[in-house]
Amino acid sequence: MFVTLIVPFLVYWLILFVACWILLEYAQTYLYDEVTPAMPLKVAVGTLIFAGLLTWRRTSFESLFLSDLPWSVFQAIVWFVVFTLLFRFHPPHALGISLAAFVILSGAATLAINSMTGANPEGVVATRAPSKPVRQSLGTGLPPPVADSAPVGSDQAEKASP
Repeated sequence: MFVTLIVPFLVYWLILFVACWILLEYAQTYLYDEVTPAMPLKVAVGTLIFAGLLTWRRTSFESLFLSDLPWSVFQAIVWFVVFTLLFRFHPPHALGISLAAFVILSGAATLAINSMTGANPEGVVATRAPSKPVRQSLGTGLPPPVADSAPVGSDQAEKASP
C-alpha cells in the first residue's frame, strides 16, 4: 500500500505543488498585476485535489486521449473548476491554462512515478533480446590460405635462371 498509494500521491503532490506555484505566481502577475491572497493555502488544497485524481487514475501520455478519454475529460473539468474557483483565474484564462497544465503536468508526473516505482504500464513494449544481424560475412567460411615459407619473388628468380 505504501509504495502503490502513498509514495505516488506524495510525489504527484510535490511535483504539482511546485509547478502550480510557479504557474500561478507568473500567470497571475502577468494577467492581473497581483497574486491572489492566501496563495500557498490555495495551491496546497488545489494540488491535493489534483494529486488525488492522478493517484486514482494514473493518467499518462499513452492513455490520455485514447483509452481513458472519458476520465481525461472529467479531470480536465476538475482542473478548470479548480483554476477558476480556487486559483481565481477568469474563465477564459482558466480554460487555457488549466488544459495546458493538465496535459503537460499529468503526463510528466506519471512518467516520474513510473520511473520511480518501476511500473511497466500497459502498452509499453518490454525490452527484447537483440536480433541476429541480417547481413552475413562475404567469405566462404574456408580457413585462410597457408603462406609459403619461400620469400616473395624467389619463384620468379628460379624461373628466370635456366
